[in-house]
Amino acid sequence: MSSRPTQSSDAPVRWQMADGKWQTIRVARLADAPVLAEHNVLLAKETEELALDPATVADGVAAVLKDPVKG
Repeated sequence: MSSRPTQSSDAPVRWQMADGKWQTIRVARLADAPVLAEHNVLLAKETEELALDPATVADGVAAVLKDPVKG
């Protein structure tokens, strides 16, 4: 079981997993949008058998990263 991370800013969050390895998660940046969009498209295909329009997904991901209130 992992310890519970806490975060009060956009600083990366680190915590130690049960196996002793450390995990670090940071807030996504606009530069991450292409890979996030691609993974969303692939996940929808694999888990829901949905063929999402990559351009629409990319626009949505970028919109959320530009304005976190949207996501």
